[in-house]
Amino acid sequence: AGLAGRRGAVAALDPATGRILALVSSPSYDPGLVAGTGRAATEAWTRLTADPDQPMLDRAIRQTYPPGSTFKVVTAAAALESGAVTDLDAPTDSPDPYRLPGTTWSLTNEGRGCEDASVYDAFRVSCNTVFAKLGADVGLTAMARQAEAFGFNDDGLRVPPGVARSNFDTRMSPDQVALSSIGQFDTTATPLQMAMVAAAVGNGGELMRPYLVDRVTNHGGAVVAHTRPERLHRAVSEATAGQLQELMEAVVSD
Repeated sequence: AGLAGRRGAVAALDPATGRILALVSSPSYDPGLVAGTGRAATEAWTRLTADPDQPMLDRAIRQTYPPGSTFKVVTAAAALESGAVTDLDAPTDSPDPYRLPGTTWSLTNEGRGCEDASVYDAFRVSCNTVFAKLGADVGLTAMARQAEAFGFNDDGLRVPPGVARSNFDTRMSPDQVALSSIGQFDTTATPLQMAMVAAAVGNGGELMRPYLVDRVTNHGGAVVAHTRPERLHRAVSEATAGQLQELMEAVVSD
């Protein structure tokens, strides 16, 4: 209902099981229109495939987008897991504007109060300068490892339809790492991938495999297959998950 008349997608998960509660792509289409043969089905197919709004594209799992500031959850996780940040309330050594390493290009913020802001405040008001510098300081190896722990760079995820690969580059210069750490440069993600990031944080750091099908029954209604929740891996420690929850809650409460 919220996406009516808009282009976009929504993915919602049960963090404890990975069960997909909502997977919406808008605009959509009626598959019954192209399920048969004949002139009507051919005309519907031609109309749908020519539509510039691409109603047959499943934006929730088959399209990737720059995640932007939502990726700061991953950067904060990498900083906490690597030990680069040990106190969410301590000031950071973060200039505003921040000159990207090895360049003459300076990054700025949409809001104020970001110079030397604590990670708590920088996350709360979404300071690009703090998190770009944090990503560059943490470094490519730790940033890529953390992104992959949340599900990035995975070509094999199926729900059971195949899910497009969400990308975090593993070969970058420091300035590119900085931009990637705020969800820009070549960083891309499906809506489902960012739901997986949030779900892992909500589940104490454990990332569960997302799934669409609860069970399969035969023509008589007897269950012939049942999906059991499956742990993919631990994305962050329980302690880090608790700190990330504190940051994420601050965005909406303060």
